[in-house]
Amino acid sequence: MPFTSNEDRARKVDAIKRLIEMIKSREATRAHVMLLQYYIEGEPYLASALTVSPDGTPGLAETGEGFRCDAFFPDKILSPQAIAVGQKVESGAIRVRLEVKTEDIAAIIVTTESGPEYTLYVTG
Repeated sequence: MPFTSNEDRARKVDAIKRLIEMIKSREATRAHVMLLQYYIEGEPYLASALTVSPDGTPGLAETGEGFRCDAFFPDKILSPQAIAVGQKVESGAIRVRLEVKTEDIAAIIVTTESGPEYTLYVTG
């Protein structure tokens, strides 16, 4: 999904920064990032959404191309390379490095402790 304008790209970048601030400060209990794909250990995976939360996606940080975090997946949906690089945790899931590129984001919606949802970004 190419950027429609420099202004739209700037809005996405600002929304990513705000998302990270809200999750790290626990102002937001979770966020839903609607997207086209994400990258697990550098490999693209088609996806429609990613749920981000303080405990479920540790290591959340901005990158030059979007953001990254750690995420947990069952081994049956990961490639052999991702399994080899990832770390098996007590639950049996594999902890991997996940990256989202700014250009793949369609919307970011956060839910706060008090309950209301806020749209930080939506394409358009």
